[in-house]
Amino acid sequence: MDAAKAEIAGFITGDQAEKQTKAMQLFAGLFDNLNRQRGEVMNGLERFSRKQKQLAQSIRDDTLKIRELQDNPSSDAAKIQELGQKIEWDTRVFEDRQKSTSFLCEIPVTMEQRLFALGRLINDALN
Repeated sequence: MDAAKAEIAGFITGDQAEKQTKAMQLFAGLFDNLNRQRGEVMNGLERFSRKQKQLAQSIRDDTLKIRELQDNPSSDAAKIQELGQKIEWDTRVFEDRQKSTSFLCEIPVTMEQRLFALGRLINDALN
């Protein structure tokens, strides 16, 4: 933020009208840029969420399959073992991804906080 403060102060120069114009243009540019980046992050979160739902459904489906196989005495033991390992692996991947969800959801908040802080620096440079 210290570097941003210096850059902003160096950019917002001139008489009050020029400063006001430059400040508005700077904030508008920052807003557009961060809004675009935030949109990309939100799209990524939506993709992440869809993949988690798909993986959860796959785990449910495989769990039902393994129960059916286990209930059938003529089922292939190797197939049951293979499916069990797949369920175990998919569950581990699902849980690891879930742990990172809260961190991922903080990214848009952090971006908004950064924009607010930069907006304050721009406002301070006007005064």
